[in-house]
Amino acid sequence: MKKMIARCAIKLLYNKSSDEVKKLIEMDTVHKSQREFSLEFLEDRIRAFPQYRNIFEYRISSEKSNGALFKLASKALFKLYPTQKTVEIHSRSGKIGGGLWLPHRYCVINAESIGERVSVLQGVTIGADSNDGRPTIGSDVVIYPNAVVVGNITIGDHVWIGANTFVNYDVPDNSTVYAKPSECVCRDKDK
Repeated sequence: MKKMIARCAIKLLYNKSSDEVKKLIEMDTVHKSQREFSLEFLEDRIRAFPQYRNIFEYRISSEKSNGALFKLASKALFKLYPTQKTVEIHSRSGKIGGGLWLPHRYCVINAESIGERVSVLQGVTIGADSNDGRPTIGSDVVIYPNAVVVGNITIGDHVWIGANTFVNYDVPDNSTVYAKPSECVCRDKDK
């Protein structure tokens, strides 16, 4: 019964969405996959990846005027398959291109805009600085675990941001940013 209700809700939410939102949902669903888009594959993603539910919810939340049935289907779906409290995609975020991929839980996304085919791994924070400036992130970007990207900055296209890296400056296209390797500071036991 749960599966049938979810399937009907997903189908209604997808079919009643605008063409632009449908395209974004399709890109999100097939990114990092070798499969073609289908409603069954969308349903599989929603069931199997709790963090994908947050992306789907973000996409359909932009569809404000689709009526009571749309809202009811949305409530039913997310009651059956709740979104992750550990993944935050702020409604203040600007346009987020298709193909957003969150393979793990635990991240915060509050960007001015994000391009297409962006992967955000666990523990990443994308957000505002003390002046409320938010990053603009290009396309084909991978942000590795525990990186922090903050401020009114621009991250170019085809950029890799390494694990545990703090970025508060502009990064040009085709770049790799990484934290300096850790080093051991030995303490003298005699003192």
